[in-house]
Amino acid sequence: MTSVDPIRFAVPLYTVADAARIVGVPASTLASWSIGYLRKFSNRPHVAGSSIITHLPSAGLRLPTIPFVGLAEALVLAADELSLECGVPADQLEDVLRVASRRAA
Repeated sequence: MTSVDPIRFAVPLYTVADAARIVGVPASTLASWSIGYLRKFSNRPHVAGSSIITHLPSAGLRLPTIPFVGLAEALVLAADELSLECGVPADQLEDVLRVASRRAA
């Protein structure tokens, strides 16, 4: 069994804007991934999504909220979106991520 370094999960290192620049996605996209979203429409039901990357409560305006693990999760999501744009099948991306995970361990 491997131990988990809690610092990777518990210390906010990146602002949403910084993480977005590193990952290569718009800040609005990374904000949606980190805090979720609610889209309201006048002619159809509202659409909501919950957060899908690790983030921590904000200690103040423009302070870091994304820990190392959240940045890694965002990189995987961005890679998945890029693979869809480039036509790379998801199962091939999963294989690459599995190998990368083994190498990092």
